[in-house]
Amino acid sequence: MLLKLFLCFTLIPVFELYLLIKVGTAIGGLNTIFLVILTGFLGAWL
Repeated sequence: MLLKLFLCFTLIPVFELYLLIKVGTAIGGLNTIFLVILTGFLGAWL
């Protein structure tokens, strides 16, 4: 069980960072930063 948690807490952020880099190359750096900030504000608002 501890191994599964360890894998979840290490692999999910690595995958998220990979997707963030891919999105950044597709739509541009500033647009990606704006999207991340907008998502953060939206999550805080909810």
